[in-house]
Amino acid sequence: MECSRCGNQPVLITEPVCLCEECALDTALAILASCRLSDASVNALIQSGFDMPVKTHQHFSATDIAKELGTSAQKIGRLANKHNLKTDQFGEWRLGKAANSSKQIESFFYNESGRRQIIGLMR
Repeated sequence: MECSRCGNQPVLITEPVCLCEECALDTALAILASCRLSDASVNALIQSGFDMPVKTHQHFSATDIAKELGTSAQKIGRLANKHNLKTDQFGEWRLGKAANSSKQIESFFYNESGRRQIIGLMR
């Protein structure tokens, strides 16, 4: 089977195929790219596959900030969306598990700058 667009080997493989390390990595990265995950999520997946620790600065979930301010995580999320705070400047997207299901979701974690912005907007 060939790619219907360029004629190369397809990314979607339905049968087990033996690949060298370089080809396996290229295939895995192509599949991850087609999932449209953020760069941070792709890096986290790659590093988790190699059991490499991920070093980051301290980040806070909407729940962490909400507890600190005595409000709900949903309110923090709405405020962040309204003021376009979910950017690389104020935090990062991380791949996690939904609270009430086995579904994987991307959640935004705020850095110290994002945390200060939200606290300032709440007061």
